[in-house]
Amino acid sequence: MKIRSLTAALMICGAVFSASSLYADEVPKKPQPKRGARGERNMRRGGDNWQRFNPSRMIAMQVREELKAYNENKTEENYKKLEEAVKKVSAEMTEKIRAELKKQLENLDKKQAENVEKFLQDAKDGKLKMPQRPNRQRKGGRKAPPQD
Repeated sequence: MKIRSLTAALMICGAVFSASSLYADEVPKKPQPKRGARGERNMRRGGDNWQRFNPSRMIAMQVREELKAYNENKTEENYKKLEEAVKKVSAEMTEKIRAELKKQLENLDKKQAENVEKFLQDAKDGKLKMPQRPNRQRKGGRKAPPQD
């Protein structure tokens, strides 16, 4: 078969190559979201890293040697060592948390006073207004069903 014009040749090639795409059996799959993006979004709820914030796991990481020794040889002596280490770590963690909370309490009065001043200044400048309740009309042409 001889093809005498370029237009005819292009039409034949287009028909041959496009026919396979018209009759394709498989639908291309949608790309799956990356696992890291999902984990970052759920970080506040724990996400994929729930074990990292487990208090028992945090203590276990700090008394690793004593816990390993107790798991290998469950004697009363190893248990007492583990118990002492856990109490020591717990006391240290409590002191750290207590110090952070004291620091926050010291700054609480100052921050609250700053917030009050800023609020009053915004109110004086007219930047603050009472929020309006949204208009709660039913959308669409249907009326609400009658109430008895």
